[in-house]
Amino acid sequence: RIVPYTASQVSGAGSTVDAAFPATALANVQPKVVTRTPVGSGNRILVIDIDFGTNTTIDALAALHTNLWPGGIWQAFGATAAQGPLGTIFSEPIARRLFGQSGWVAFGTAPTTRENRSAALLLGGPHSIRYLRVYFSTDQASFAEVGTLLPLQRLTMGQGPYENFELGSGRRVEDRSQVRALPGGETAIERGGRVPVWRAAWSNLTEAQYRELWDLLMEVGTGAPILAAEFQDGSTGQAEALHYGLIQSIDFSERVQLDKQRIELRVQELV
Repeated sequence: RIVPYTASQVSGAGSTVDAAFPATALANVQPKVVTRTPVGSGNRILVIDIDFGTNTTIDALAALHTNLWPGGIWQAFGATAAQGPLGTIFSEPIARRLFGQSGWVAFGTAPTTRENRSAALLLGGPHSIRYLRVYFSTDQASFAEVGTLLPLQRLTMGQGPYENFELGSGRRVEDRSQVRALPGGETAIERGGRVPVWRAAWSNLTEAQYRELWDLLMEVGTGAPILAAEFQDGSTGQAEALHYGLIQSIDFSERVQLDKQRIELRVQELV
């Protein structure tokens, strides 16, 4: 589940942000609407603050459509309403680091396909915070750029990195290109975007997991985005295994045992 926040709740936290690519872009559901530092050899750290307005539980953080490759690093800090805002950048107490970090961590794994943008996921125990600060740093570009930033509340649908959905789950590409046969026999091709679609089925959901999923489905329906992870260990292929988008179809769930449920979902990605 994506924890919602608005553009008015996010700021550049005192770091230099390109006026044409403001920090408010991070709250946009479209990942290609990015925020970034100005182009220049000295602009490689982006610092983002989010004020949720009240204490909010998060246990994961994702960044989508960025120019930070594995050589980049990031870290996150949080504070409760009672603790107050995090104050001057680079002066946060070590105890306020989130997700069990001991310092900066590698940003993630690069895409293994021709996609030229990376994504990353931080996981940890639940934290109840009002103020979130995230640092992004890169040494491979003259600026730091990040698309959608997602604070998350995880719903674990199974056990282990690969056991959370049944065999038969998979991906396909929806091509928005227009192909027409012309009277002279030629073929006219107007290239459009290629949109990934992911289908997954879970056939061993406990009653507790099913209630959590049902709560999520009632909240987002097919008109609000979610983030689904095929696996979460950061290994090769992680960038393509994160599916951010809209649930395309919700079919009836099925009771397969007295205490187990099965459900299949399709997610059409926002690209």
